[in-house]
Amino acid sequence: MRATEEQVEALEGLQKADTAISRLTREIEALPQRAEIAEVRRRRAALQDRRRTLVGMRKDAEADIDDLKDQDAVHASRQVEAQAAINDAAGNYHEISTRTRALENHTAKRAALAAKIDELETRVLEASELEEAVDGSLAALDAREHALASAFRDSASGLASQLEALKERRARLVAAAGDDIVAEYGRIAALKGGVAVGRLEEGKCTACRAPIEPERILALRAEAPLGACPRCGRMMVVPER
Repeated sequence: MRATEEQVEALEGLQKADTAISRLTREIEALPQRAEIAEVRRRRAALQDRRRTLVGMRKDAEADIDDLKDQDAVHASRQVEAQAAINDAAGNYHEISTRTRALENHTAKRAALAAKIDELETRVLEASELEEAVDGSLAALDAREHALASAFRDSASGLASQLEALKERRARLVAAAGDDIVAEYGRIAALKGGVAVGRLEEGKCTACRAPIEPERILALRAEAPLGACPRCGRMMVVPER
């Protein structure tokens, strides 16, 4: 590939910058706070799911209570009607007997409804208490994440500054190397784990460390200052003799 010495210098600088960027990125990703923050977020998501379940259960129970209370109001009204009919039916045994059975029936149904309401109200209370406990745990997790995020920023700030400087330097090197060389560099880097450039030193490629036959070295020198490693296919910087 045709290239000037300045382009080759920029290409080698680009490889060094990308290697350093990759290293710094791994260092930032390896900071312990990242894993801890991820765990906090996992736990928060689980608690939020639990809270949604509890809220749903509580609201369902509250709706059931309202429905049962409506039913109880109907039976209470019919109790009053039955008692009034009994009071008005003085001496009418059949009417009193009929109304008394109705009164007892409504009384029994109200007692059953009251038991169900008590059970549901207990369920609502338990769900509300659990919601409060979950809210407390969520607040604690929020505080923990805030502390971890602050610690992460402190730990990563120096690395982040270096990373930003490297990215700015990389942009300048890309411009200096030229579009064709950068395109070939990117293609090979994607295939070779990010290492796209080697150098001919002591009859070997510094990238793959494979020895190169003398006749191939002569061919590479004819392509200087930039060729391709005949062993690994990477771009190869060929220095002057």
